[in-house]
Amino acid sequence: MNEHKFDGKARLYAAYRPSYASGLIDDLVEGLQKGAKVADIGSGTGKLTELLLARGMNVFAVEPNDDMRAAAEKAFGGNALFCSVAASAESTTLPDGKMELVTAAQAFHWFDRDAFRKECRRILAPGGEVALIWNGYDETSAEAISLEKILHRYCPLFKGFRGGVRLARSFDDFFDEYATKTYHGAVAYDRDAFVGRSLSSSYALTQSDGKYDEYIAALNGYFDEFSENGVLTLPLIAVCHKGIPKA
Repeated sequence: MNEHKFDGKARLYAAYRPSYASGLIDDLVEGLQKGAKVADIGSGTGKLTELLLARGMNVFAVEPNDDMRAAAEKAFGGNALFCSVAASAESTTLPDGKMELVTAAQAFHWFDRDAFRKECRRILAPGGEVALIWNGYDETSAEAISLEKILHRYCPLFKGFRGGVRLARSFDDFFDEYATKTYHGAVAYDRDAFVGRSLSSSYALTQSDGKYDEYIAALNGYFDEFSENGVLTLPLIAVCHKGIPKA
């Protein structure tokens, strides 16, 4: 089951995954009043949830993975606008017709596409929209191209940095109408943070894998090559497809 792909990675995910561009959050909440109900589906440790809460949204963080959900509950459990929901994207248990926005950040590719579309239609209020978001390395950059070679060598489950693919692909089967926007930025890591970020990925090797030590050595070698004064800066691209899901 996809909800188990991040077992044991919650600490790394919370600590080292990059946040989202402020412009993206501006666009997400445009037209929403403080206290608007937002369902953040596949919310993980709450990377996007945190930013929505900061804008005054009432966030229903739907996450099936126990470790990831517990991390979010620890971080945001004292916020009255935060509601943690142990459920899947396809069966959220949320009430009919109450959500003004549904978000899926770094998560839609794990869902049953058609079942999630139907669930969005059920829980959205009239006029409510869905935002499908990815945030990752700009795969056209020299840094990403070099890093991809390492990941292809050591991580059998790695399929490439697909930000550009997710920008170009069609979501006509999911939306009636939608708009696509991109947001460019960068993330800076020290050595430990870069290795931690790399290990937070679903495809990353674990200590039980035979080539784990070689993998870590290769990541450290990459850091030495591309960092300056102990800081590695990698370009990011975030992609958001936002619109009304098909009936």
